[in-house]
Amino acid sequence: MILTVIKRDGRIVGFNEEKIKAAIRKAMLSTEKGEDNDILCQISDRISYIGKEQMSVEEIQDLVEIELMKSERKDVAKNYISYREKRSIARRSKTRDIFLEIINAKSNDITRENANMNADTPAGMMMKFASETTKPFVDDYLLSSEVKEAVQNNYIHIHDKDYYPTKSLTCVQHPLNKILHDGLCAGHGESRPAKRIETASILGCISMETAQNEMHGGQAIPAFDFYLAPFVRKSYIEEIKKIEDLLGQKYPQLYDIEIEEYVKKDLGSYNLHLIKTNQFKTITVRIAFRSPVVKEEITLRNVLCDMFLQSSSKYPSKRELTIEAQELYAADIQTNNSRFGNYNNLDIYLSVLHDKYTEEGNFKIALKFLNEIVFHPDVYAKKFSSEKLEIVKSTMRSILSSLKEDGASYSLLRLFEVMDKDRVSSYRMVGYLEDLDKVTPESLYQYYQKVIRSDIVDVFVIGDIDFKEITKMIREVVPIKTVKRKRIPYLLADIKPRARKMVVKEKIDTAQSKLAIGCRCYGLSSYERNYALTLYNVILGGSGDSKLFKEVREKNSLCYVINSVPNKLDHLVLIRAGIDKENYSRALELIEKELQDMRKGIFSDEDIKIAKEYFCTALDEVLDSPNRILDNYYMMELLG
Repeated sequence: MILTVIKRDGRIVGFNEEKIKAAIRKAMLSTEKGEDNDILCQISDRISYIGKEQMSVEEIQDLVEIELMKSERKDVAKNYISYREKRSIARRSKTRDIFLEIINAKSNDITRENANMNADTPAGMMMKFASETTKPFVDDYLLSSEVKEAVQNNYIHIHDKDYYPTKSLTCVQHPLNKILHDGLCAGHGESRPAKRIETASILGCISMETAQNEMHGGQAIPAFDFYLAPFVRKSYIEEIKKIEDLLGQKYPQLYDIEIEEYVKKDLGSYNLHLIKTNQFKTITVRIAFRSPVVKEEITLRNVLCDMFLQSSSKYPSKRELTIEAQELYAADIQTNNSRFGNYNNLDIYLSVLHDKYTEEGNFKIALKFLNEIVFHPDVYAKKFSSEKLEIVKSTMRSILSSLKEDGASYSLLRLFEVMDKDRVSSYRMVGYLEDLDKVTPESLYQYYQKVIRSDIVDVFVIGDIDFKEITKMIREVVPIKTVKRKRIPYLLADIKPRARKMVVKEKIDTAQSKLAIGCRCYGLSSYERNYALTLYNVILGGSGDSKLFKEVREKNSLCYVINSVPNKLDHLVLIRAGIDKENYSRALELIEKELQDMRKGIFSDEDIKIAKEYFCTALDEVLDSPNRILDNYYMMELLG
């Protein structure tokens, strides 16, 4: 016999048979035959008798359906079932409306409830579905009647009620330093303590993701950079150990040496690279403009490069530029145009004595001078000076007309044109006579505007500098605002070499013949390109102790000069030699033999040792020149 009933909200109340009769009566009245009191009482009495002592509302309604189906009033059973389903839908209607609002991405209090979650996304929608179905459960089964009444009357508000069943605390800051030093255990997986800055960064991300899964609310890592800083030193030591393994020498004195400070700052429209060192009396600034190589723009770019040093808006002659540079304690300004892989690079350099060797404010004035040259050219009515342009074009015309007179450079030009036809490496970066004649004051100014507007820009500063102060100064003198991003890779495409060699001979009027050989490298990893290829080249022809120098020049006297050089961005090794034409065949035969020996691994441990020593010396020599240090950092920027 039924004594108590469990309501849908979880409350337990006494059984009331009249409620069963009322429900059946309503169903009967909706039929053609109408009410039948005898059947009504029989069904309600039977349910009261056969039911358990305590039943839920749903269980009692199930019994009503069964008993009606057994009776002769099947029409009542049908209406009762239909009415029960409608009431169920009505109870769910609020949740239905909420779901539709989420699906239709309506902007309301529900979809905008959580600032950390976008309810318009698939994941956000699923989170909101779960959230909105959890809240009624909390109201019906987890809150006391007093608390529920207080919520309904707005006396209290339960923040993020949907997370109430999880028993989670809300929001956390976790100390990343403990995870980095002790390791991380996340559910079924774990990680050992970090050893490198890359691993430390990854662990920081994993720990944040783990905290988000295990903790409700916001998660944060306080002092993120402070926690990661020690792993810069650890990574540095690992790199030193790699060099030790490569060279077979130990450098423990470098483990704890003060790391020369280097900072790269993304200023939005360009990157600023700051290298702090007190090794030099000067401060050197390099503004590097680069854009993908376009053959028709090479000559224009060379002309523009030279025009920077002819005059400016404030200094309308080269003489006045020179006088101002001397006033700044012989400040040196140079320009250069070159190719790095797929990119054409235009550099403007400023080198000036540090203020402590001159006078306070000298460097700042020198920066303004650089700004004047680069960003305020000698332009009137959107045209460069015709007079200055003719001077530059005349000089360039002379150079381009006499290319064959420099046999060494000309042989390399022809090597690239033949070997890498249709690739940017085949373009003559000195320019083309036919394009030089097309350069006008108007077209040059239009191209200048394109460079300032479209080129990717890096600014390098090296010297005894204060990072904060220099950053402020550079912002003032490099007024580039357009944000640019890398469009194509810096490295040329890595293509397989031909199976057979190609030989091209060209006759020019010169006393000494020039031999240029290009060897394509294929499938090198970054480590092989940066280290193995360097040592390979030193052994082959990159030093006075190289195989080519000793075998072809010293032993057989077949050339005046011979050397090899790696071109890493183009995947090439270049061999150049000055020979007498009658020695061509024998010299080529010996060079090919040395290449074959290198391919077969015919070189000694002593060769490797000497190459490593030469490499170490070359590394030391880099530190003696600010420009070579900047070249190194720039190549790291390009190659990664």
